Amino acid sequence: MVEHPKPKKLLVIGGTSKLSQSLAQLARNEEYEIDTTTRGGETCTYANNQYELDLTSLANVQYFLQSIATCKYHRIIVLTGETSGIDVNSNDTEAIKAYYAAHLINTVYLIDKLLKKLESPGNLIYFSSIAASNSSFDCHYSAVKAGVSAYLKSRSRFLDTHQSSFSIAPSLIEGTKMYLEMSPETVANHLVRNKGRLTSPDEISRFVWAQKPDATMALNGHLISVGNEY
Repeated sequence: MVEHPKPKKLLVIGGTSKLSQSLAQLARNEEYEIDTTTRGGETCTYANNQYELDLTSLANVQYFLQSIATCKYHRIIVLTGETSGIDVNSNDTEAIKAYYAAHLINTVYLIDKLLKKLESPGNLIYFSSIAASNSSFDCHYSAVKAGVSAYLKSRSRFLDTHQSSFSIAPSLIEGTKMYLEMSPETVANHLVRNKGRLTSPDEISRFVWAQKPDATMALNGHLISVGNEY
């Protein structure tokens, strides 16, 4: 009896964006099985398995982790991140606390558990932002992205020899939800800082997918800037 090798598996956290769809196509081309997460009510037509995940609820995060308790993944790509930030002049303490709870505390908790689900070789890539290392129009968004990336930098030291985790820090990506929610003035400012050209979802997806699990140990812990912004 001939034994067929197990298919490689990809987990996409945040599966309904243009980026996730581009990545899914690249994964399909290499015959990956794809698991993905969405918020309630959303559907991913490309996924083999779809799970609900709400980072504002730690109980929901824990329920999701129980749902994939028996799963292992060759690649995990974390695309989470709230696009609507908090005004720097806001005095809404509860909103600020909730923002950091979801996008820093619960995100770090989730990533810590996901790292234990990596195959060997395997990698986890977190989509950070250029705002993690540069100044930003949204200081709270910048803070949570930098915080998660800093966590990964240290956490990566404890992975197995053939595993890696690192952050991708793209500049503004054209056509994404964040791009569409920005004012024309803010977009224009990004265009100036990007020398007149923004990165497309397909470009950044091809770059990310090229970071193969068996060839990214040298990237372990790094924050990699992608795009023209300076």
